[in-house]
Amino acid sequence: MKTYILTALIIAFLSVFSAQASNKGEIIYTNIEKTENGTIKEYILYNTITSQAIKKTTYSYDSDNNILSKIEYDWSSLYGWVNNQKHEYEYNDGLIIYVTHTRWDEKKNKWATRSEQMAYNYNTDGDFISTQKTNINNELITLR
Repeated sequence: MKTYILTALIIAFLSVFSAQASNKGEIIYTNIEKTENGTIKEYILYNTITSQAIKKTTYSYDSDNNILSKIEYDWSSLYGWVNNQKHEYEYNDGLIIYVTHTRWDEKKNKWATRSEQMAYNYNTDGDFISTQKTNINNELITLR
């Protein structure tokens, strides 16, 4: 199930970047750095016509190749890379149990204090059952 969820996330990411990259004059640069603690993958969308970066997405993986975080940045000609949003992943017994989504607060120049969190529920065999999303009011919404 973990493989299914991670594969779906990666396919969705690549689909978005492929759609954006199909625009005339845009290419994606990639960088993959492997360390003893895991892997960092970086994707930069670049406009060859304007010679300017557009956006960057960085993925961090642990040594078991579990995704730990995804951070998205937008390019600003004044400030360079500016945080946009991040997703943080938590695991239990090799299964993803939480994905926390946080947006960048431009006014306070830091990550927002409120986040949305998706909890993944499994049965005793490790089969996916449902998800629960905590919204801004901290109310649980069960999804399937």
